[in-house]
Amino acid sequence: MRSPLPKVLHRVGGRPMIAHVLGAVAGLAPPPRPVAVVVGRAAEKVRAATMFHAPEALRDQLVFAIQAVRL
Repeated sequence: MRSPLPKVLHRVGGRPMIAHVLGAVAGLAPPPRPVAVVVGRAAEKVRAATMFHAPEALRDQLVFAIQAVRL
């Protein structure tokens, strides 16, 4: 993608892609603990959007890891 917006923040069906993933993870029974979110470029923007869109029950389970080397 050639966009200044991080890939997971692009909207699909009116919501950022990360919101769809978090909703699917929250729907698992039982939800995995912890839930790892790998961030790279624009990490703070992605982290803020992830926390905003994460279902309440999942927020305490989120762990953020910085991707040091771009693949």
